[in-house]
Amino acid sequence: MDDKTFDLAAALDWIRTIEGSPGVREKDIYPILNTWIEEIAAQEILDLGCGQGVCSEKINLAGKRYTGLEPSPFLLARARELYSADGRRFEQGNVYQMPFPNEAFDSVFSIAVWHLLSDLQKATCELSRVLKSGGHFLIIAANPDAQAAWIQSSTSAKSSDILYFHSIDDQVMSLTQTHLSVDKVWTFRPAEKTDLFIAIQGRKKN
Repeated sequence: MDDKTFDLAAALDWIRTIEGSPGVREKDIYPILNTWIEEIAAQEILDLGCGQGVCSEKINLAGKRYTGLEPSPFLLARARELYSADGRRFEQGNVYQMPFPNEAFDSVFSIAVWHLLSDLQKATCELSRVLKSGGHFLIIAANPDAQAAWIQSSTSAKSSDILYFHSIDDQVMSLTQTHLSVDKVWTFRPAEKTDLFIAIQGRKKN
């Protein structure tokens, strides 16, 4: 999603997928996200590639401020229509050039975005720039070791996404080269041969 702007047809397909079949998000992703937000005591939260904004409804935002960043004008309009509320805002932009000042957020996360990025280093540089010193990040993306399953799923769904299966080592290296430290890496959601998702958790060095 972040290497290109969705056209209307692709945006509608994404909306149907997320709103019609929550599946793995309800069972695995939202619980991981809420646990992380509670553990780090997040206050200013940035959601990279927020889509139609559903994460803002699924996480505990009591006493917190949430910003969703989304490149697609169609998905952004949907997010503002469904999820606008006090403490939430949705902005247009992408992970390569974020419309935010330096060190604006104490927590940044992305769900199902990192495997859509061709330039990891550019994205992680921006992530580091907008994250406060000592702030935390969480990236959840396709597990590169489950490449065959993801390609099959994408083909079956006739998805227009281009998938970039950066190795786990390359993903970690791109983060550690931009003043970020990686505290934890794990996989989840078992498939036929391996877990479908990878999660990378860490923080910005003081």
